[in-house]
Amino acid sequence: MKIHRHWGRFVAVTLLTLAGAGCAARRVSGPDLLAQCLVHLADGGAADSVTVGLTAPVDFRHAPVPTNEAEALLFRHLFEPPVRVDCRGRAVAGFAIAWQQDAGGTVWRYALRPNLRFSDGTLVSAVDIVALWRDTQPEIASLRALGDTAVEATFASPADIAAGADPALAVWKVSEAGTRMGTVERTVTRETMDGRPVITLSGGTGPVLRFVIGPGDDPRDLLDLGADAVITADRATLRYAEPL
Repeated sequence: MKIHRHWGRFVAVTLLTLAGAGCAARRVSGPDLLAQCLVHLADGGAADSVTVGLTAPVDFRHAPVPTNEAEALLFRHLFEPPVRVDCRGRAVAGFAIAWQQDAGGTVWRYALRPNLRFSDGTLVSAVDIVALWRDTQPEIASLRALGDTAVEATFASPADIAAGADPALAVWKVSEAGTRMGTVERTVTRETMDGRPVITLSGGTGPVLRFVIGPGDDPRDLLDLGADAVITADRATLRYAEPL
């Protein structure tokens, strides 16, 4: 994958991971795979914020399950399933700090992160997760809370570790403002810029992320507006970015 970087701004053919110094990415595509990667700064990155241009609409009523690449990238920073699979295909912790399979992969147990909370500070218990999954995950044959700190899920057929990385298993609730919130420690604010919606994620760890949403926009227009990165497969955009 070719990544262009210019004074802190960069463009990728299919963007998965961004780094302020030393970019890394993998050629995969589609919302499911894009949802596995995060925008981040590499060690030593100096920038305290990153602006990402999105050329598809974002509808939080779809969260945590994305319907396009824009939602996949944004939702990834707010919602977490039990397990994450990173851009190199490695299983890493989501809201679970440990996991174990039994019965040939039919039964999976997920140990919850201590002090697991929604982004508004509300504690999340194993009972909360079981209740949510019972309402939203009919493909899970049975569920039970193992005390307050673990959940056991029995799938209808054997499943591998990737089953726990399904965005549909992310824990969420509806906020007082009527939008969905997850368990990633981020504060969401909304504004507009040149008539385009802007969603800013602040707090927690990592840089402040600003997502400028321009459905149908030419990615080059978003770069001109100050986007540090865009998701694009358009080589003309790559050529445009080179001299910037």
